[in-house]
Amino acid sequence: MSIMSERKKKNMKIELIDKYIKESDEIIKGNIVVDAENIQDEIISVFSSEISNIKEGLSNYNMYGIYNENYKVDFIKDLKLLKAKLENYKANICCNEDNDGNKNSIQNQVITNIYNNIEVSINTTIEQIKQFPEDILKQEEKEFIEEKLSSIERLMKNKDKSGVKSKLLSIIKYLGDKSIDVIIALLPLMGSIVNQMAKF
Repeated sequence: MSIMSERKKKNMKIELIDKYIKESDEIIKGNIVVDAENIQDEIISVFSSEISNIKEGLSNYNMYGIYNENYKVDFIKDLKLLKAKLENYKANICCNEDNDGNKNSIQNQVITNIYNNIEVSINTTIEQIKQFPEDILKQEEKEFIEEKLSSIERLMKNKDKSGVKSKLLSIIKYLGDKSIDVIIALLPLMGSIVNQMAKF
């Protein structure tokens, strides 16, 4: 489900809750006991699967009334309690929506930091590669490695894990017959990329 449709669903739920809260307010203000009894049944039917223990505290569901013939149900008091439960439920929905937004924001920030760290590491490694003398790494070899590292950066931004793995594998194969200096320069970066990929 998309973020937009999820938000629309939450808004519809909040509108429904607001409708019952408004109706309850009018019944409570008018002290209309019959309407209070009717809306109590409706609210419980609609929200019992979402609000745990929705009947708890309601005089209409007090076991004491079964054994006491003088016991009177206070539907207005019950409706006030149900209204409070609806308001609490609405607040929880809004709070969860805020938390989802914060989670998305934090997740986006983490991903941005990962990209930035990889970009810095790749640029640093490329600079190190450029410093190698020709007898260790020829110019065309430097350009080959630089192209591979730059393509890894692009693939990481596109979250293309298989593409990144393929590029890393080609670099590892390429390093098979290179000097230890080149391997030492590249291995930490590749280890860092593998670690960062695990965070996606």
